[in-house]
Amino acid sequence: MRAVILGFVMALAFARPAFADPTYLECTLAAPQSTSVSHLDVTLNEASNTAGFLLRETGYSPQNIPAVFTAREVTFTIPGSLNACSIYRIDRVSLEFSNDVRSVDGSSLVVRTGTCVVASVPQRAF
Repeated sequence: MRAVILGFVMALAFARPAFADPTYLECTLAAPQSTSVSHLDVTLNEASNTAGFLLRETGYSPQNIPAVFTAREVTFTIPGSLNACSIYRIDRVSLEFSNDVRSVDGSSLVVRTGTCVVASVPQRAF
């Protein structure tokens, strides 16, 4: 009986939630009344609570950004210049994507919105 209890306690002690592999998304963002569209390749890693992206138009590619994963959305923030920051949100159900650039006082400077699709991951050679 002690062995069963000890085994149960050990299983609880070393139990970890199961996390999926990183999720790869292809996303677009545009500001209202703008013809300019940004294309982003986004990587979400729930196991490490991080996000990253590649802005295809410029090559800008911040990685390992701390991210918050909830049942409904993923949120990550990138500090910017001149005391501004960019808050990115991806809805986990609808795949709606937004980027809210905020000033140091918290006021919104520009909000861009768009959508994402789950990217197909090609068979890798290595």
